[in-house]
Amino acid sequence: MDKKFRWLLLLFLLLAILAVYLYPTPNASFDEIYPQVEPELVASLQDFRQQHPPQSLTVDGVEWEYLSLGQGKEAILFLHGMTGAYDIWWQQMEVLQDFYRIVSVTYPSVDNLGALENGILAILQQARIDSVKVVGR
Repeated sequence: MDKKFRWLLLLFLLLAILAVYLYPTPNASFDEIYPQVEPELVASLQDFRQQHPPQSLTVDGVEWEYLSLGQGKEAILFLHGMTGAYDIWWQQMEVLQDFYRIVSVTYPSVDNLGALENGILAILQQARIDSVKVVGR
């Protein structure tokens, strides 16, 4: 009986984990995500996204989204926190793009830091950038 209980408990836990993992996350509209943000700020981000759509690059079978813009001899690589995206730094990038080359990355789902490193290095190579200053959260 004790052995059956363990198997049933294990099966229940596996099913619970599978159910949570497979439960679809709702897609919310921009207005639902940012209901209390000042309209001017929302318009600024939407304008930035329209003027600077992300580029994509496939590295080791994983698609990376990034932005490369600006001019200048020096380059800045913007790296966000784990829940951000390439455009989280839009206000800083708008100001600095006239003086620096800018690269900002959205992290895809990768299994380890090595894959993260390979993707970022491939993006910098694609943008023909050999040296960067890094800004991160």
